[in-house]
Amino acid sequence: MAKFTVKTTFDSSENLIFACLDAQGNHVGVVKTKNDKIMFTNNENKTKHFEEDVNEFMKFMDENSYHLNSPSAEDSKWVEYQPNPKKYKTGDCSIRAYTKAENMSWEDAYDMADAITELKKKMGMACTLSEIGVKSNEEIEKLTEMSMTPLMERNMIPLSYDDIKKMYISIKG
Repeated sequence: MAKFTVKTTFDSSENLIFACLDAQGNHVGVVKTKNDKIMFTNNENKTKHFEEDVNEFMKFMDENSYHLNSPSAEDSKWVEYQPNPKKYKTGDCSIRAYTKAENMSWEDAYDMADAITELKKKMGMACTLSEIGVKSNEEIEKLTEMSMTPLMERNMIPLSYDDIKKMYISIKG
């Protein structure tokens, strides 16, 4: 069996995700680019950052005999889908996912989520963070910090610290 490396050219200012393979074609991690930064996250969720140093990244790839594999559109599991009439990108992820899963309008899914919230209230279930004891800005900060795990690097939709904090603030109550 012949071994070969596929050289890939990409613009690191774009938000891109590549599978990273070793010389035998085994998946060893993910390479993600965003705002001229390159990050490699291995299968054990350990992340190595290459801040604006493409040569360091190329050396790392060569030393480990890694290459990038850009999945074809039919192999990709992520498809852009935006049913929100206001085109918001955060704050309604579960609503957007439900519209796709159940083939319903965004408005119908939102109304259903609202009805579920009302039902939870009638049953005495918590609907906000403050109802479970998260009340101060310091607690929101801590919760946000705890959310920034290596798994966040693998998220298909890039979420920054500020994005996550805004989501928590929106459900603080």
